[in-house]
Amino acid sequence: MKIANYKRLIQVLPYMEHAFEVKRSQWEQLVSKEILDQIFGESDDLTQKSVSNPAKSKDQTAMISRFELFHKYQNVELFILKVLMWGYPTKGRGKNIENLLNSSNLSKLVNALTTFNTKEFITISEIKELLKIGVFGLSTLSKFLYFMRLKIGSNRALILDQRVISALNSGKFCDPGIEKFKPIKYENALSHYDDYMIFINKISKDLQAEPDQVEMFLFEYGRNLKRMVPIN
Repeated sequence: MKIANYKRLIQVLPYMEHAFEVKRSQWEQLVSKEILDQIFGESDDLTQKSVSNPAKSKDQTAMISRFELFHKYQNVELFILKVLMWGYPTKGRGKNIENLLNSSNLSKLVNALTTFNTKEFITISEIKELLKIGVFGLSTLSKFLYFMRLKIGSNRALILDQRVISALNSGKFCDPGIEKFKPIKYENALSHYDDYMIFINKISKDLQAEPDQVEMFLFEYGRNLKRMVPIN
């Protein structure tokens, strides 16, 4: 089967509204009360609600969408935290988020991303340098680059995480050009990142869709589709 077979679905995927629910209680040990109040307080771009009877629980949740994260932030630390909450609403596995939010590591990331906050382009060499901070991989970094709308060459940065990688090299799809991703693994994903963006942009043009929609399709459906075989 081909990604192109799902043209109509991909064209209507609401990628800007793609949101995740985050519980305040899960982040209280890692994030300052001041920042949490900004994220979970009353505002126009976030929704808050009680997760249960307010009289019994003070826990709050916020829905964070892609649309909100595309806004430019003067406060880069706030941007980083909201992207992490969107990408890892339950903080992911292990202690990667805890390590990243260590004051020293967070400071390095804030300084590094601030450098690119007013730029339009980033190179693969500069991405390699950012990865040397050492507490996150391409999955996390590509989210920051994507929401900062940075370009690598003529293409906008796109999210490339393990779920998308699994969809690309699963062998389920036979679109022209996808065969080059057979060797892709998370460990060598950066060496395929340019080809990934070129491939997604070509597919999106052919489908008259946004690259973001193709990426979202691979993330949401890429591992959960099975070619239909006639039943005798």
